[in-house]
Amino acid sequence: TPTQHAVFPPPPNLHLPRPTPLSSITTHPYESPSTLREALISAFYLSNRQQTLELLERFGKNSWLVHNRVLEDELRAVEQELVRCREETQGVNRGRKALQTGRKGEVEGLEAEWRRGVGRVVDVGVGLGEVERERVGVLREGVREGGRKGGRGE
Repeated sequence: TPTQHAVFPPPPNLHLPRPTPLSSITTHPYESPSTLREALISAFYLSNRQQTLELLERFGKNSWLVHNRVLEDELRAVEQELVRCREETQGVNRGRKALQTGRKGEVEGLEAEWRRGVGRVVDVGVGLGEVERERVGVLREGVREGGRKGGRGE
């Protein structure tokens, strides 16, 4: 009779569960994000290692090797997708840089115009302050003149 191979469950979800925070004490002095992350990854690895060894014991070497092969194929596919994403990201970054370099003169011109505009706004503000001081001076002078005229009995 032909050897039957066991059907293994799909690989477990690789998302690590979030630990529930302790409410009785403040734990942040004792934890560092990288240390906590490394501990979770180690626990996940050991849990999967234990599961793999149990599968080896339960279904035998050949089924275990077939399952490992399936996992290796999935890993290769994920790694290829990662390479493709990195290459795509690099292409986008190269295109962005080329556009920025090609428009450098335009950006510099717009920046210079903006600076000139800001300078003009400052100049208008200074001029407005001078006009306001002159207006206040004229009003004061008028009040003084009016007070002098009123004080003489005219």
